[in-house]
Amino acid sequence: MPNEDKESLLKGYKELILKGEVRALSIDSSTFRTYGCRLESGVLRQLGQFRGSAINLVVSDVVRSEVIRYLADLLAEVKRDVDGALNRAIDHWRYDQRAAAEVKEKIFKGDEPAALAQTRFATFEEEAGVSIVEADNSVKISELMQRYFKELPPFSAVGKKKYEFPDAVALMALEAWAITHETKAIVCSTDNDWKSFCKQSPSLLHVEDLGDALGLFQLEEAKDICKHLSQRYKIGELGDLSDSIDEALDAELDATEFYPEASSSFGFRLDYSFVPSRGTFTLEPIDSEGSLFQPINFDGSELVVVASMEVMVTIESIFQFNTYDSVDREEISLGSGSCAVETPLSLRVVITLSGNLQSIGGEVDVEEVEVSLESSTSFECGEIEPDWLTQE
Repeated sequence: MPNEDKESLLKGYKELILKGEVRALSIDSSTFRTYGCRLESGVLRQLGQFRGSAINLVVSDVVRSEVIRYLADLLAEVKRDVDGALNRAIDHWRYDQRAAAEVKEKIFKGDEPAALAQTRFATFEEEAGVSIVEADNSVKISELMQRYFKELPPFSAVGKKKYEFPDAVALMALEAWAITHETKAIVCSTDNDWKSFCKQSPSLLHVEDLGDALGLFQLEEAKDICKHLSQRYKIGELGDLSDSIDEALDAELDATEFYPEASSSFGFRLDYSFVPSRGTFTLEPIDSEGSLFQPINFDGSELVVVASMEVMVTIESIFQFNTYDSVDREEISLGSGSCAVETPLSLRVVITLSGNLQSIGGEVDVEEVEVSLESSTSFECGEIEPDWLTQE
């Protein structure tokens, strides 16, 4: 739902940008994680618009290290999942081991997670024109320790303060960079400690959502186009867009692994979960004027927007049950069971449009639609049992 306080804050930031007082944007590791570290797609890909522009895209060296480590862990997890799935295929489907090895080679190409993470971030740096802010020459240990002992942001009186040292180093380095370059910087983060630090900094302006942050750097023309497109969408004029969102939504739901939280008096394991049905999606207003689309990149001929989506889905999970035979000392299968849960999901939509965008009622072409899940993939399933117990 629209937030008037946020709208007012963003309006103030926009005025500072138009005055030339804000000439930098920085994002922290929580933002990279929010977007799944998809550096080559979605919202993160739109950061490339700042390459060669008057706006500096700056990232702390601390954040770079955290993102590379997170990305390496993510890649390693994916590799383990693929290895496990292929090994099960060999065991149960009698899949040829040589064919499985060929599949692994085609997917992984001999790359190791840590090395690939380094390569992908280096490519992102180059394509987005990222400037890395090094902490070595800009953060004084005496000032860092003073913040620590005085419990100043990002440190606090509660929790394990030692874990805030990387945040403190990153934020102090960004602030020093902004002061040196005589500019203010938009800092995008979902971390409350970053928000607290920015609140007391004269140089760092906090924005939680990257879509909102990118929207600040778009001309009013892009916002006006989004308002017009929103009205056309509401009255059903953009049917092709609705169909494209439907297709992208179904693809995202098919690709998402859902994890039910369940309990049972029997031993059990999850076999698989899937979405057999869903309701009609709705796009949520992003501001008090009812606009559905936030511009995040506009070059005059192609417009990239982000939107928030809500949809009700049914998630069905299949379980395998077992019990332990203490006499024969082995597990005995008790068959399968299932549960179906209806739950709302929140998703993010990134849409690339082209055509006669600057004319009232002009032709609009949908170039690309990307949908990503924002809700948790875990959901409550309750008490479960084998199907035969409930069958007459």
